[in-house]
Amino acid sequence: MSRNSFPTDVLELAAELVSRPSRNTMGHARPDGTQKEFALWLAELLASMGASQVQTTEPGEGLMNVFAAFDFGCEETVVYTAHLDTVPPMSGPHDHWFGQTQENCLWGRGVCDDNGPMAAMLAAIAQERPALIYL
Repeated sequence: MSRNSFPTDVLELAAELVSRPSRNTMGHARPDGTQKEFALWLAELLASMGASQVQTTEPGEGLMNVFAAFDFGCEETVVYTAHLDTVPPMSGPHDHWFGQTQENCLWGRGVCDDNGPMAAMLAAIAQERPALIYL
């Protein structure tokens, strides 16, 4: 997602997050790197949103955590937290990775756990810092 195409709608943002694989192999295989790729993309997104700090750590091969700080100019500290990985897909009627919307519902890996909530958090940050979001 480029700085010029940041979705401001929570559903659009959730669909964007879901469309990016971030598999957790759950110890059954070596990590395939998609979770780390997702983390690097998210770190870039957070930086483009105006984070004053963005830091990544690698707790294991193919895995990555992202920490970002935003200065909203207030005394209170608000912490948003979400995990980046999703479990491997099972069979079903929808494409697991591409965030399909059907009858006002979003389908895909991580919609409820945890890309949907992450989209709401990112939208809240974007709403607080509207001048930093490029349309």
